[in-house]
Amino acid sequence: KIESNMKALVLSLFLVATLAVETTCPTFECVSGQVDKSHPTYCQVFSADNHHVTMGKCGDYQFCGKLGAGFTECQLFRLPPGTPAADKSQCTSDAVLSGHCTAPKANNEVCTKDLDCPVGSHCQTVGVGVLNCKPTIKIGEETDCVADNEQGAHCGPNAECVKDKDVAGTPYRCKQLFSLGKDYAVEVGVNTDNICESGFYDRTNTIKRCVEKGNGWKLAESTIVDKAGKNCKITFDGKDIATDDNNWIAAEMESKCGHRTDGKALCPHGPGDMQEKLDFVSEWLSKHKTAIETKCHVAEKPHFGICLALKSEEDFMKAFIYMMDITTKDEVYEDSWCYQKYFSPYTELLAEEEKKAEKGILWIALGSTLGALVVILLLAIFIKQTNLYELKLLSLPFLLIIFSLL
Repeated sequence: KIESNMKALVLSLFLVATLAVETTCPTFECVSGQVDKSHPTYCQVFSADNHHVTMGKCGDYQFCGKLGAGFTECQLFRLPPGTPAADKSQCTSDAVLSGHCTAPKANNEVCTKDLDCPVGSHCQTVGVGVLNCKPTIKIGEETDCVADNEQGAHCGPNAECVKDKDVAGTPYRCKQLFSLGKDYAVEVGVNTDNICESGFYDRTNTIKRCVEKGNGWKLAESTIVDKAGKNCKITFDGKDIATDDNNWIAAEMESKCGHRTDGKALCPHGPGDMQEKLDFVSEWLSKHKTAIETKCHVAEKPHFGICLALKSEEDFMKAFIYMMDITTKDEVYEDSWCYQKYFSPYTELLAEEEKKAEKGILWIALGSTLGALVVILLLAIFIKQTNLYELKLLSLPFLLIIFSLL
């Protein structure tokens, strides 16, 4: 499992996918502990009419994703090979070595899926019905690749296999995510949007091209609306788009239910709304290219290769949070305080970040206080030496005014 798939699974209970059907969203209530004491594994409980959802907390390395009748249960979040882990139960392989999840198979050994293979490899078809662990192709290697859903050599977690359709005989090569500029012609395949620096390719033309940075679809109205299933008003390439006449985008631009106490729905942001985040992620991927290729498993592709093995790298949390915003388009997670607090397998990372922020604020406050005391002390010395105290300016109100101004 990966977090992006987990989110889709959790939200599938509430999201309305049927076009042109407006639906009232349920209201959400977040509790600090168990939602059902007789069933401690329950993390969501639905009212009989499904109009109200009570949400509770899952344990460490768990997420709320196992669907039942009228409830959802906590489920163990399993980490891919190469990821730091304290216990083997956290790993997809049920094996830990030197504090990291290990792969059950080595290169050139028979496998059935990518998670069988070590970091830097994937499960590749090498014959009729025969699969072996083989190295993934790195960015910049002059080696033919295929799309992730095809048989052959795949790219690593930070790249997609693409070619320029305008040039006959151009080979397929692994290109870094969010690296291709305006008018680059792309093959339509898995995660094609993610290969463009704008995060979006134009669906309106026969030849699919990356659009200019910032010109992907954008919201043209408020994010929050009263119901799910509404066609959200958008602009594309600076022009208003009527979603009813453009089926290529209508489904993506419907409002969806959010984890909100007021039962409101949300219009999803488009790539054009998040260009600053796209640029930051692209730069982070470039800077950490070697680390991603050597430490992050190919199963981390839905995370762009921004994996837990790199959590000590500079700006990791910023890159990770931006990645989550990009992959979800901020759809249902805006104002989703309960979801962010209780349902992310990366809660421990977010908690660490919050502690750092709190410490930073504490040091700033302490520094300001010490600075103020030093200034007051210097003022007192100056006043004493110049006999200004004889002017009776050292009354308590006067000192309080000086301190407040500092």
